[in-house]
Order: sequence, then structure tokens, then C-alpha cells
Amino acid sequence: MSARNLTTITPVATKNAPPAAASYSQAIKANSQVPLKPDGSKVEGTIADRAEQVISNIKSILEEAGSGLDRTVKINVFLTDINDFAEFNKVYAKHFNTHKPARSCVAVKSLPLGVDVCILNYNGLGIHLLTNFRLKLKLLLLKIKYNFYKIIMSFVLNLFEYNTRSNKIKVVKTPGGVLRAQHVKKSGTRPKCGDCGTALPGISALRPREYAQVSKTHKTVSRAYGGSRCANCVKERVVRAFLIEEQKIVKRVLKEQSEKEQKAEKKAQKSKK
Repeated sequence: MSARNLTTITPVATKNAPPAAASYSQAIKANSQVPLKPDGSKVEGTIADRAEQVISNIKSILEEAGSGLDRTVKINVFLTDINDFAEFNKVYAKHFNTHKPARSCVAVKSLPLGVDVCILNYNGLGIHLLTNFRLKLKLLLLKIKYNFYKIIMSFVLNLFEYNTRSNKIKVVKTPGGVLRAQHVKKSGTRPKCGDCGTALPGISALRPREYAQVSKTHKTVSRAYGGSRCANCVKERVVRAFLIEEQKIVKRVLKEQSEKEQKAEKKAQKSKK
């Protein structure tokens, strides 16, 4: 059965079941049967015999259509006497012991052709083939739609010059298979060292709005220079401060020595005079 035939409604007919007695088909995916033999004659005997014939008719029709009882989705049972249900159920359970479709059973006043039992069968004929075909088609359309969507979005962003760092968009597919465009948030950054520009360790990487919502311990560090410099730069600054102080001391000592020498020279000149 091709995928094209699945989209049309085709009546099912078989010689192994009684022909339609009025303006209806033996089956069109859902079919109902009464206890008649393939030649159209009624089945005599107990309700069990008639139930067996009804299920046999349904089985023959489904096999003719390329299906079977194991693909039955739902069963509707109509009895003219609800007291026959127990005996009918024994025959029914023999055919539907492993596969148990949904079922309803009601008592009615009368049935066509004067029978006392009628079974309406809803069968998943061809549904599995149609499902596979639709699934493949849907995946193909999703792939085409995804690629087309990416091209259109990139064109629009480049056309209006909105493709900035704060307006990045990525295409995601929801669990339901729907493509959505989501804005990509900029990643959080940490404060940087004022000297070397490296990110300060020990501080969380957050966006500016998020920094206003966290405690002080998450956005500052206890270090010299107010935590605005990294450890290496603090060490360099401390060493530089010591060297500068040492340089000042050396200059002061040299200045004092030069002043003493000048005073000594002046005294020497005065003594010679």
C-alpha cells in the first residue's frame, strides 16, 4: 500500500464475510459485523456461536485489507439481551487475550436483520505506514524551515545593523518541534585589574544588574588598594614603593655628604687665609 493510497477512502470487500445488506461497505478502516455467514444466511445456535461468526467475519475483512485483529483500536458491542454478555465475553476473550483494545458494550432494543449481536470494529489500518511517511516528511520540512529561517534572520540582522553583542539570536527547537528565536544574553564579566587588565580572581562573573543583587563578599576582595589590583600588581607596587623610599634615602644621604664636604672645603680655605 503506497502513501498516496492512504489519503483516499477505499472500501474493503471480501468473499469470506457476508456482503453488505444495504448502502454501506463491509469496512472502511472501521467496520461493523453481524452474525451472518459469508453466503448471507443467519447463524443458528447459541450466542457463543453467533459471536464466533461475527469475530470471524471481522478477521476476514481485516486480513483482506492487510490488517488484523491485533491492530484494533476500539470495539463497540451491541446486544439485544444484556444477559448474554457473560457467554459473549468468553468468546471475545479468546480472540483478544494479548491485545486488548478499548471496548464498550450496550444493550439495545433491536438490531438490523433481526440479529441479537453486532460488533463495531475500529482498526488502525495503514496508520503505521502513514505515521512513518508523515514523520519523515515533517522532519524534512523542519530541516528546510530551519535553514530558511537562519538565512532570513541573518539577512535581516545584517540589513538593519542590529547584529550587536547585546542582540545575538540563536534558533532553538522546543520539545513540541517548534522553532523559536531566543536572544543570547551577554556573559557576565569580572572586574579587571587597573594595571594589567586581567580579571580579578575571587570575584563572581556577573552582569551589572546582578552585582546589585549579591552581597559585598561576592563583588569585592579584601586586599590592598581596595581590591582593585591583582596580587601581582599589588606586589609590584609594594616593591616599587620600597625602592622609591630607598632611593629617597640614598639621595638624602648623598646630599648630606656633599654638604659636609662643601663645609669642610670652606673651613680649609678660611684657615689658609
